[in-house]
Amino acid sequence: MKVFKELYNYRELLKNNIKKEIRGKYKGSWLGILWTFLNPLLMLAVYSFVFPYILRVNVENYTIFMIVALIPWNFFTTAIQMGTGSVVANGNILKKVYFPREIIPISITTSQLVNFLITCLIMFAFIIFSGVGFSYHALLFPLLIVIQYLIILAFNFILSAMTVFV
Repeated sequence: MKVFKELYNYRELLKNNIKKEIRGKYKGSWLGILWTFLNPLLMLAVYSFVFPYILRVNVENYTIFMIVALIPWNFFTTAIQMGTGSVVANGNILKKVYFPREIIPISITTSQLVNFLITCLIMFAFIIFSGVGFSYHALLFPLLIVIQYLIILAFNFILSAMTVFV
């Protein structure tokens, strides 16, 4: 309970760190936040061409199949890649100022969650405009997001701590 109380006391720092991560991801790029949309769309375009036409994969509604799998996978891989080295990358700050060390992996994972939720708009648009539509299973989507977030956060805590020692 002490950890949660301490995180609550430093909630402004956590909020500012999350905002910094979201703004800083595409800060120097020409298209800025549009990369959040373009990256999965370009990957989907490549996969939608290569697998059905070159490799002859025969799956019904393959584009929808790919986007529903690709967007959560990108969330997982990006959050793990960024979170693993986050404590080492912020080592100078950690040595100078006291704050709960958990804030760094939490802010990385939460900023990637925000990017994931933005790219989910692409996924929903594809599902709606393709004519496939939603089933009642879509009601479980918020629960799956929470579970995936907690799993990624746990991995980031473990891997960022291991990275400090390795």
